[in-house]
Amino acid sequence: MPQSTFVSRHPIVAIIAMAVGFAGGAGVVAFGYITVLSSQGLAPRSDALAIMAVITGLLLTSGVVVVYVRQSTALENGLATLKEQSTLRSGELEALQKQTASLESGVNVLVEQQRALRALYTPAPEIDRLRTTDRGVGQT
Repeated sequence: MPQSTFVSRHPIVAIIAMAVGFAGGAGVVAFGYITVLSSQGLAPRSDALAIMAVITGLLLTSGVVVVYVRQSTALENGLATLKEQSTLRSGELEALQKQTASLESGVNVLVEQQRALRALYTPAPEIDRLRTTDRGVGQT
């Protein structure tokens, strides 16, 4: 199996890197040309200045494209992560809703059991047919 190289994995970035390298090399040559002519008191030609402007434009454009490619990749990765987290959160929410429903039904069962236990085990002494559990009788 052939191993993947940087160029085969990232062709756009490799092309941009080559353009930046060539523009940088041409920029160094043009800068050296202008510096040598200026040090000898000669005026550099206008085409050398145009070359410097084109090289500067290439460098800036390449930089912008590299930043765009990296940002779009980062945004795509972030979006994929958010989708994955959303899926996980929705699963957790469903599980919590099921647990809540189960707990509510359990609480209802406990309330019914407590009512039944109170009814079965609450003493009810009678004195002249009045029970202590009759709370409504005799209260005004």
